[in-house]
Amino acid sequence: MKRHNLLFKGTPVNELKTYRIVVLPGDGIGPEIVDAALDVLETVQEAAGGFSLAYEFHKAGAACYRDTGEAITPEALEAFRSADATLKGPVGLPDVRKPDGTEAGLLGGILRVGFDLYANVRPIRLYPNAATPLAGCQPDGIDYVIVRENTEGLYLSRGLGLVTPHAATDTLLLTAHGCERIARFAFQTALKKQRGAPEDGCKRVTLVDKSNIGEAKAAAMLEAALWGVYAQRRVPFKTGGAVEGGAPVVAKAVKRALHGQ
Repeated sequence: MKRHNLLFKGTPVNELKTYRIVVLPGDGIGPEIVDAALDVLETVQEAAGGFSLAYEFHKAGAACYRDTGEAITPEALEAFRSADATLKGPVGLPDVRKPDGTEAGLLGGILRVGFDLYANVRPIRLYPNAATPLAGCQPDGIDYVIVRENTEGLYLSRGLGLVTPHAATDTLLLTAHGCERIARFAFQTALKKQRGAPEDGCKRVTLVDKSNIGEAKAAAMLEAALWGVYAQRRVPFKTGGAVEGGAPVVAKAVKRALHGQ
């Protein structure tokens, strides 16, 4: 990875608030992606001023597993625990495998489950003057946040599946506690946004699930949790499951945006 120089603007270095950022470059294209992200962070740091970022690089991933037998070093794990934030690149190499043939060096079970990082948060916004392949979209015409539960479902049974010569099975498990807290997080995120949906200004939470492909009792539990939190928060809520089409509706909306259809 290339060396990143810290840039400051306006404030004496000794007066800046410093944030400790642990960097896990990862494998394959990971270091290249992380380098680009660090360039962005340093540009923001220079433009905003008033703070500095102190980077601390650690090994983790498939190459680390190949060299040490562990997906992440104890030093990196402790640094992750105590840092202000962590920037992690993709991990995994095709030729690095566990004795059973499964991919080695993955960090999801270690970091996601180990530190209970239950909310996967993905803000999506079309900024003014930003080049985009989307057809007919105005600046700020896209502005929403995807919140996905990040520790339950198939993640909760990682490595615990049953395999026989004739069949294989994994368990998809959602708990009432897990559903309630991700539902509450989604509503809190909606309430904190400075504005509502670009179309009508309404702050709302929408459930997108895959109940159209089966009975989906787990999706029903998540929907029940959302309605329970809604009763307390009073933020508009609608489902996007079997009745309204669920994920296929989202796919059609994306296709329409890309192709103007």
